[in-house]
Amino acid sequence: SDGRRAYTFSVAAFCVIICFAATAIPVPLIAIWTQALSLTTFEVSMTVFAYVGGCLTVLLFFSKLSNYLGRRATVILTLAIGIASCLCFIAPQNASAIILGRLLQGVFLATSAAMSWTVDTAPKSHAWLGTALSAAGPGIGFILGTVLSGLSAETGIISADTLFIGLAVTLAVVLAAAIPAVETMQ
Repeated sequence: SDGRRAYTFSVAAFCVIICFAATAIPVPLIAIWTQALSLTTFEVSMTVFAYVGGCLTVLLFFSKLSNYLGRRATVILTLAIGIASCLCFIAPQNASAIILGRLLQGVFLATSAAMSWTVDTAPKSHAWLGTALSAAGPGIGFILGTVLSGLSAETGIISADTLFIGLAVTLAVVLAAAIPAVETMQ
């Protein structure tokens, strides 16, 4: 029905935005963690390597996963990985927690399934919305995540731990919203 399609489109579009926002949030916090945990330049470099490595691994070896499992199932799986990444960033005790969190975010960011799901479920009368949100969603998410994290780091209004707890809860809500959504791969 049109109602379920619109619901699924909304969930998929929000998923694209929140996934990219989630992966941007740790970037401004690296400087704070570097100071608080006495991270070395090598350890900071490893956070970048882990993130890129996670992205590349998924894109090279699992990019067609959503064609086999379905868009919804793949999105649900990646959201669960995103939640796990948030847990790594809550009160990290060492570089390993941050590196693991960034690796999981790299895997999590390979949300091509959510982008495809957005295109698949765009309103038939406005099909361009799917492409537009699929293309603009990452930029919107990166800006949202970076600004939120930067404000948190600069003002101290929200602690990094609270930010990641809130993000984990948001991802869990999106995951729950994705469960009743329509599957587009049959």
